[in-house]
Amino acid sequence: MVIIITMSYKIEQKIGKNTYVYEVQSYWDKKLKKTRQNKVYIGKKDKSTGKTYKKLKSTPKLAKDFGCLYFFNELVKKIGIADIIKKIYPDIHDSLIDLLTFKLSERKPLYLFETWVDNAEINGCDKLSSARISDIMISLGKDEVAREHFLRNWIAINSKNNNLFYDITSFSTFSEMIDLFEWGHNRDKESLPQINLGVLIAHPSCMPLFYEVYPGSITDVVTIVNILKRLHAYKLKNFTLVLDRGFYSERNILEIYKVCDFIIPMPFTNDISKKLLKSTSSILESPLISKVVHLEGDRTVFCEKKTFKINNKIFYAHIFVDNEKKIKTMNNLFQTIHELEKNFNNSLITKIKDAKLFFDTKKQKEYMEYFKIVKKGRKYYLVKNDDHNIQNLVDRMGKTILLTKDKNICSTELINKYFRRDIIEKAFDDLKNELNEKELRAHNKYSLLGRMFFNFIALIVQSYCLEVMRKNEEIKSSTVEEILNELKKIRCVSMLNGDKYVTEITKTQKDIFKAFKIKLPLEPGNKISAFQVPIDSVNATIIRD
Repeated sequence: MVIIITMSYKIEQKIGKNTYVYEVQSYWDKKLKKTRQNKVYIGKKDKSTGKTYKKLKSTPKLAKDFGCLYFFNELVKKIGIADIIKKIYPDIHDSLIDLLTFKLSERKPLYLFETWVDNAEINGCDKLSSARISDIMISLGKDEVAREHFLRNWIAINSKNNNLFYDITSFSTFSEMIDLFEWGHNRDKESLPQINLGVLIAHPSCMPLFYEVYPGSITDVVTIVNILKRLHAYKLKNFTLVLDRGFYSERNILEIYKVCDFIIPMPFTNDISKKLLKSTSSILESPLISKVVHLEGDRTVFCEKKTFKINNKIFYAHIFVDNEKKIKTMNNLFQTIHELEKNFNNSLITKIKDAKLFFDTKKQKEYMEYFKIVKKGRKYYLVKNDDHNIQNLVDRMGKTILLTKDKNICSTELINKYFRRDIIEKAFDDLKNELNEKELRAHNKYSLLGRMFFNFIALIVQSYCLEVMRKNEEIKSSTVEEILNELKKIRCVSMLNGDKYVTEITKTQKDIFKAFKIKLPLEPGNKISAFQVPIDSVNATIIRD
């Protein structure tokens, strides 16, 4: 039977808050000998544009990762990294952003990028081979001028911070072919050659500002003079430089004195420190006399303030004692000493070399000074040494001497500022463990320098993520891994007819995008959403059998 359509028109039907559009087709039914109508659904009407959309009808062909890619692509734009990379590295900026997205979302070695791309929805992404990635890292490592331009541009948009924290960490390697890898003080207690990385982090933004790579044998204390020169070159002003005690020397504090305010702990081996501890010992042991200081986190310590001069420069020393920490540390010390003595004397050691190796195998070499090894018959025994060394250690337990040139800063503000330096410790931990860079892999010096620069950029984005999470009540209890796992549920689905759409967004995912002030990923590749396709016109004639 053939039905001939005589006319058609559109009607709108409002159901709840939505308006739906239908095409009404009138035709003559010869059998019934009267006009009839056939209503065909077109789609839903958009309130803002007035256009009509209909759902696609097609079979899904392939689903790819999209949530994390979209998130990190938008994030590097938001914090300004993308614009700087595009400006400094116009020829490879797309590849660098893609590599950053992979590193931040997958936390895996870069050589796996090529296989990852096959399952990721990235428009126009080159399928970078391991060799090509190596070439990119080498080009980054060779161009020191470009790296410096990047840092200057980055600091220019992040210069308004009151406190600057600087510290150095080490990265181990099995490679012995790169001259920057040397033997030195390994912070991770690994018996491997290493390279040292110094990083400056700003507060309150908690963002890394710049970095410096040092040969593995370079110690903290010798780096300060050049760091001060870099701070001057980057035109950073009106800040307090916060350092760890490894940077302390009289020369360093005199140099810092000329440039900025500072906070640095004094080592207990220093003669001035010994005098300060001795002169305040009785006061600090009397809570009714010493000053009470409240730390962030509801902890209480006691403090006494002293002044002294070096080369006619006045310094202010704030001596703190944390009695709770002192008791815990003292208990651990005596328990360790007791356990070492017991285990050694039960080991039936008959050779002096085995006696010395005992402390190495227990990784307690620093405790050797509290014992002496004696021989009785054929066997060696441990005996506690003169108690003077142990007493000196106990006297220092729970105590911290913070040095500054700022006479107006109160003890509470001083120690709380210093304890905020844990942000740099967390940044090093993120770089080594979260971003999986504890042991560096590089074929040559330039590849290594390129990798360090790339890792520094990744650390910037990672640090920004953590700071946003810390400040937002909706997601502050989540870990970065939990955030990534949630975003990875968002997929981009390709249909057999060539259209694409993004899977539905959950409330948790919406909370994440809201916290970071990123628009929801409704449009893969910045195209019209494949959820909906605009209908501009409908044919008036339909033939049915």
